[in-house]
Amino acid sequence: MMDYLAEVTMSIMQKQKSRDPALGYAKDFVPLMERILPILAERKIKVTANAGGVNPRACAAAVADAARRLGLKGKLKIGVVSGDDLLTRLDGLLARGHSLRNLDTGRPLGDVRDRVLSAMHTSARGQSWRRCESARTS
Repeated sequence: MMDYLAEVTMSIMQKQKSRDPALGYAKDFVPLMERILPILAERKIKVTANAGGVNPRACAAAVADAARRLGLKGKLKIGVVSGDDLLTRLDGLLARGHSLRNLDTGRPLGDVRDRVLSAMHTSARGQSWRRCESARTS
């Protein structure tokens, strides 16, 4: 298990993605994986990480590219969990009457909507990990 994210990290990643749609994930994760992928494949070790940040598909693609360069095509499965980024759905949720109140202050999201850079990357107690949307062979 590798944990890459914190609230401020998500904001930084969202800014990176807004400047370049291919970014938005922990860039140092890919070289790390490239170094250890041969061992992981040989020993059939599973890695779970949230290094994908706000762009998990791009992160998975970068790791898959590394695996192909190492000649590991077909020897690994790379899963992507998505659906927790609500940024593109915020306006619709607010329009339908969801106040999306701050858990600490009770203030509705509508009060600060114009300043939101990254929105509620959620996880229903690990449910999304168990229902990994796609697992494909690299």
